[in-house]
Amino acid sequence: MGLRMKKYFRIKSRRKKFEEILNTWIGTPYHHMWHTKHRGADCSLFIAECLIELGILKKINKVSCYPCDWHINSDMNLLEETVQTAKLIDNLQLVEVKDLYFGDTMLFSFVSTNIPHHSAVYCGHNTIVQAGKGGVAKTLLDNRWRKHLIKTYRIIEK
Repeated sequence: MGLRMKKYFRIKSRRKKFEEILNTWIGTPYHHMWHTKHRGADCSLFIAECLIELGILKKINKVSCYPCDWHINSDMNLLEETVQTAKLIDNLQLVEVKDLYFGDTMLFSFVSTNIPHHSAVYCGHNTIVQAGKGGVAKTLLDNRWRKHLIKTYRIIEK
């Protein structure tokens, strides 16, 4: 058995700060490949910007161009590759999707390829913050969302 990793957001002040940051993004319109608060953001870049603001991810200098429907007719796993490349982050751990904890980054697939193409942050109490076509919003994590959840990553301390 390996060492048990501590959850980064187990400390209340960290959870509170991240929740405050997430809340400042609510209402930001959806815009593919953007990551600017109040102007526009997509699901993965909004999360990255929140982690940058929190101070645990380095600034994004350049985003590779990708079409917004890349996941439909492709086996490319861009979203997960982005999460893995960021590696935050050497402190990123794949966890069971049934074991959600505040701050977890959740990956969803709504197409038959089962390739993740949407992301959200788990905020506890069955809620997520995600950037969809309606913009960045707090959403109930109901069965419609749960059945499409395929991977969850957690920020941990070593």
